[in-house]
Amino acid sequence: MSGLLIKDLYFIKRQKIYFFVILMLIFAWQSPAFVASYSGILSSSLLVATMSYDNFEGGLGYLMTLPVTRKMYVRSKYLLSLIVSFFFLTVAMASGMGMRFIVSGNVSYLDFGDAFVSMIVIDTALTMVNIPSILKWGPEKGRIATFAIVAVCVAATYVLFEMGLEMPDFLRNIDFFAGAAAVLALSAVLRLISYAVSVRIMEKKEF
Repeated sequence: MSGLLIKDLYFIKRQKIYFFVILMLIFAWQSPAFVASYSGILSSSLLVATMSYDNFEGGLGYLMTLPVTRKMYVRSKYLLSLIVSFFFLTVAMASGMGMRFIVSGNVSYLDFGDAFVSMIVIDTALTMVNIPSILKWGPEKGRIATFAIVAVCVAATYVLFEMGLEMPDFLRNIDFFAGAAAVLALSAVLRLISYAVSVRIMEKKEF
């Protein structure tokens, strides 16, 4: 499985445009939540790009002729999503704190709770849908699924904003670390469910 990860990481290393976009977002917007949210979309896009690369000209079928099991392939994609997400989250949070300190001279980790939650929620939602859908229907429909999720998230956010709904008081009063732990636990459960579905799809897939 390490060979699959190395292959994907080399591919990601060549996608410099993604890192350039992140840098532009950091300097253009001072909103950590926005940068973190968009970072979640970019990290998921990189995952989709690696799977598209694997499927190019029957490459996935060739991979299965190597000493690689179907379950190993699926596991490597979910592990890759965690590695890339952690990298983008670290960059977004660290740079956001740096920019906030430069602008205001004051920074607190509590200011980045929304950014952390936004990144985890968006990345988890995209990952848990993208991997099974690409394995089932291919890269093109996987991109459609990504677009649909982003569109739904944007529409839901707009509707909630227009309705003037606010976060309930009991959620506002939750300790930052307890809330972060709850979000991470929910993300882990959803990823495990998605992983089980992906393994089942991959085991039935014909090349």
